[in-house]
Amino acid sequence: MISDQKVISMRNAVEHPGGYSGYLHIHNFELLPENHPEYPKVIEPTWHLNDEPAVSIAKDLLTNTDNLLTFCEDMLVVCMVNKGIPNMLRIGLIPEAERNSSAPIRLRMVLNK
Repeated sequence: MISDQKVISMRNAVEHPGGYSGYLHIHNFELLPENHPEYPKVIEPTWHLNDEPAVSIAKDLLTNTDNLLTFCEDMLVVCMVNKGIPNMLRIGLIPEAERNSSAPIRLRMVLNK
C-alpha cells in the first residue's frame, strides 16, 4: 500500500526533479523478451522513486482512490453529525463480511437504540 508521504514525495519529484525527493521513474507496458520462458507476456506499468523497487501503478492508484473515497465518506459523516441528526437515528458501520461485493456500502442510517 502506498502511504500519504510516498504520494507527496512522488509529486515533489515530478514538480522538482532532482530535489529532496529525487526522481520519479515511470516504466510503460513492456513485453518480455522472446527467449524468456513466459514469452509473450506483457508487464504492467510500474513506477518508483530513485533506487527503490518498482511497484504497480494500477495497484497504487486503486489504493489511493479507495482511501480518498473512504476519507470523503468520513468527512460527509462528520458534516452530517455536526449539522445535526435526529436523535432517533445514528450512522452505523456495516461489517466488512456483511457488505454486498457488487455494492460495498460501508455506512448506513440506523435507528438509535
